This record gives sequence, C-alpha cells and structure tokens, in this order.
Amino acid sequence: MAARLRPLEALGGRYDLSHKGEVTAHNCLFREACDAARVVCEFHAGLLEALLEPAGMAVESTGPEGTAGCAYRLAAAGARETSIEEAAS
Repeated sequence: MAARLRPLEALGGRYDLSHKGEVTAHNCLFREACDAARVVCEFHAGLLEALLEPAGMAVESTGPEGTAGCAYRLAAAGARETSIEEAAS
C-alpha cells in the first residue's frame, strides 16, 4: 500500500502505515489550511482514498496529529459504506 502513496510523497508528504488500520501523515501537505478549515482534512482524506481505493481501502480523517501531521482511519471500502448507511437510518 505504501507504493500507492508515492504521488503525495513526491509533493513532500511523509506517510506512516505501520499501525494497522491507520495512516499518519507526519508532514501533512495541508496542515496550515486544515487548522483554518477542517474541511481541508476531508479533502486530504479524499486524495488518500483515491490512491488507496484500488487496494479496497476507505479513508476517514481523524484530525490533527502532533504539530505537523494528521491521522486517518482505514477500513475496507464496503465496511465504511455499511457503517455510513447504518448511521443514516
């Protein structure tokens, strides 16, 4: 999965996939913007998901991590859709 994140690493992002079910961006590309408007975290999650979706992963932002990073929760793409549908009902 790490290879799928290389396009964002080429822009300066540093990603850690060592914790099961998590991605940590140690050098978030959008951190300053995320601090100003949380919707930017969701935008970043969408970029990550676009890269990881072919591997069957969905991505959800869990917010800032440390002083320069952000954290994301990974789940099987179908599992996330089911939990969203359950929350809506």
